[in-house]
Amino acid sequence: MTSETFWINPRYEQNLINRIINAQVCVSDLDDTDALSPAKKIGLDFGHFGKHFGYWSWIFKTGIDYLSLGKNAESQSWKGFVERFLRNPQELQRIVDSLNPTQINSSLFSGVKEFYHGLSPQCYTAYITRNIQEVTSAYAKFLGISETFSEAYDKRRVLENLVDSNPQHRRWIIKGDSDEDKEMLEYLRFKQKNHDIESVVGIKVDKSKPDQNYDLTLFRDYRDLVRMMRNSK
Repeated sequence: MTSETFWINPRYEQNLINRIINAQVCVSDLDDTDALSPAKKIGLDFGHFGKHFGYWSWIFKTGIDYLSLGKNAESQSWKGFVERFLRNPQELQRIVDSLNPTQINSSLFSGVKEFYHGLSPQCYTAYITRNIQEVTSAYAKFLGISETFSEAYDKRRVLENLVDSNPQHRRWIIKGDSDEDKEMLEYLRFKQKNHDIESVVGIKVDKSKPDQNYDLTLFRDYRDLVRMMRNSK
């Protein structure tokens, strides 16, 4: 099934909406999954960081890495930026001060907040993200996310620990846009095959390209999915 805002993989279509609204855990990425990337907005603030010579060398190296590695370059590029520019308390406070509810809301993809409200009230929600804690916490508070795991450069390891510490949770959602998010989905599908969990729904967020690896691809717009969730209750 395809619309202007989503694509449902026929391979995983059966009971898809019910599996979403009855999930016990929803693990999500933040940047370019729930919102236009806050990390990119910070990292590409030329007016602020451009006064540092080291910033332009970071920009150059990031550009070269993207040409050869594509999105796979994002993790190490962001990690280098954080270590170089975002360990300063004054810098972090400047970022915190900029994250007001109006700014956060304007950066969200349409329907994101309603998506979380459409999940089961008992659903545990978590961000596993490479973004810094100050940013992640602000978005989590605004959206009512249960827990955050920030600067997660090995997302699968974080997820493995989460699964091991919550054996009572049997129905999962993984939502993201990167290869690291796909690795988390693959891990949970492995756990499902071994009957360690009951089900997993993989939701890919992309500008426009369906992804065969996922149950559902959202084209950065949650509203039609939210309507389907509401209509199924």
